[in-house]
Amino acid sequence: MRVSDYYGKDIYSDRGYYVGEVQEVMLDPDESELVGLTIGTTDEGGHRLVPYEWVSAVGEIIIVSAEPEEEELEAQEAGELGESSLGEL
Repeated sequence: MRVSDYYGKDIYSDRGYYVGEVQEVMLDPDESELVGLTIGTTDEGGHRLVPYEWVSAVGEIIIVSAEPEEEELEAQEAGELGESSLGEL
């Protein structure tokens, strides 16, 4: 699959909830791998990162299996957490 194929795809949780639409694709140039997808779903119009390790299926839509709690997202953005424990969507 090409990186450009991800743009605009809808993301749903493994429980069927709409998560958002892919706005950007994050790549690690050193490792030559996809590391995340950003979605535009915050109330302030910002983007959230969905780590690619959460992606369980890609087709006409993208299925993800977990996302962190809101407090963990804020801590990651502030650089306080190295790894996230995953919660359910």
